[in-house]
Amino acid sequence: MAILALAKNLTHNYQILDKFQAGLKLSGWEVKSLRQGGASLKDSVATVVSTGLNLTNLFIKPYVKSRVQEMNPTRPRRLLLTKSEIFKIGQILGQNKHYLLVPANLYTKGGLIKCELALVLKKKNYDKRKDIKEKEVKRRLKKVLRG
Repeated sequence: MAILALAKNLTHNYQILDKFQAGLKLSGWEVKSLRQGGASLKDSVATVVSTGLNLTNLFIKPYVKSRVQEMNPTRPRRLLLTKSEIFKIGQILGQNKHYLLVPANLYTKGGLIKCELALVLKKKNYDKRKDIKEKEVKRRLKKVLRG
């Protein structure tokens, strides 16, 4: 399992409630570019559409050696989940408008490219400050215990 892209600020900006594993429907040049490390998860979100789930704003750098003329790096990409998971996610997102479904990371598993989706709730600024203070206290305690 090799990680291709990682959402670095996920735990800082969001409170993670649940995680799901999904496949991605990609074209050939996108797979080659992902394997070279040309992806960014910044501002990407999974949205519910009538046919299932789509991953929007996932940036995949165009593959240089490809012969394909039309390469849209931020096109919506279909997420491959079971019907029961899509239904469950659709119900959760439909009931509470404050929840988001964001990609946590992209990785390979058995030759396939997978996406780990996180069901999240956006943190308030005071929650972020509280987390930073707790981390600083833990660092100081470790420093005192070592020295």
